[in-house]
Amino acid sequence: MKPSYLTWGLAAALLFATSSLVARDHKPDLADLVVGNYHGDVTSDSRGSSKTNVNLTITKKSPTSVLVTSDYARLGSVVVPLEAMPNRIILAASGKATVFWDGNKRPIRLDYSPDGTVAYVGYKQ
Repeated sequence: MKPSYLTWGLAAALLFATSSLVARDHKPDLADLVVGNYHGDVTSDSRGSSKTNVNLTITKKSPTSVLVTSDYARLGSVVVPLEAMPNRIILAASGKATVFWDGNKRPIRLDYSPDGTVAYVGYKQ
């Protein structure tokens, strides 16, 4: 006996509905929220003066950590573990680097310091 078109149609509809539910229930990881390009300024530097027009790039390393790189050498390249706060502010979880990301503000602002000697403020592009 040949399967009917109705049977195949029902199977396809069920598969589509199930995959849609799974995709809808997926919440982004902490890293997914902060990844992107930021443009801003180095607002203070213990080894020199401030600098304008600095670009910062954040890429995902794991669900809870990101790699922060910049076109300004003083900001270096640092892997930062992340931790969420109840009000959707994301902070660096440990280490010397500090990250303050507030997804509630528009444009999204990022405050970042790789080691406490230089501070950056930028906005997500």
